[in-house]
Amino acid sequence: MDSVSESYVEASFPEKQVQISLPVGIANRIISVEHNDFEKLADKYREVLKRYDTIPKALEYASRALEPYEEYLDEKLM
Repeated sequence: MDSVSESYVEASFPEKQVQISLPVGIANRIISVEHNDFEKLADKYREVLKRYDTIPKALEYASRALEPYEEYLDEKLM
């Protein structure tokens, strides 16, 4: 492993350098951590971790879809 950032791991192999999303790598069991409860926690959140990279786009899409109803929603939530 060459480097680890907040959300990516970089590793060099003889033929190429690879950048792997940390949450997706954990979800797909490419990356593991030596911790007593790691596998149990990874199993618990595996489905969410697999979609980690798509969550911001999904939230953005949902936010845009609700824009026409923003005034109504603001009234009901206040």
